[in-house]
Amino acid sequence: MSTSTSRRTTAAALGLTAALVLAACGNPSEGGTAEVAAASGGTVKINLSPDQKRVTTGKVDSIAARVPEEIRRRGTLEIVDSSGSAAPLTFYATDDRTVIGVEPDIAHLVADVLGLEPHINTVSWENIFVGLDSGKYDVGFSNITVTEERKEKYDFATYREDNLGFEAKKGSGLRIDG
Repeated sequence: MSTSTSRRTTAAALGLTAALVLAACGNPSEGGTAEVAAASGGTVKINLSPDQKRVTTGKVDSIAARVPEEIRRRGTLEIVDSSGSAAPLTFYATDDRTVIGVEPDIAHLVADVLGLEPHINTVSWENIFVGLDSGKYDVGFSNITVTEERKEKYDFATYREDNLGFEAKKGSGLRIDG
């Protein structure tokens, strides 16, 4: 199976499981929680502890069978994520070691579908691509914007809308033409 096919397989698994994460409600454990304002005006407790009580899903044999033999034998899905991301995407739990957030949750679900143990590797932003290109990692879960140049090298499964923008101080003289 080609790397492109395995990327598409992983992308398909991501698409199937992303909805589970987005619909999931966690059960924060006492001691590792933060209370934040909710849109409704109340507050919500967020579990920041290393014990995430993540939502899980079963292995999907028809998808798992398409995983390259080398990865199946290894038994782990080598996931790369940026250490510089921020909540709620990727950040460290209260133990300053365990990576938590939406992206690790989705990565765990994809590994579940593939019947593999997730192994998250946090690296600097540029090393995501170095590791993917060298084959050190199987898949990247990070705030990676889809660009035409990147589409030439990588397959993407998008799980959220990526609107990019910037602002300039009024009167700064900066002009935006497109």
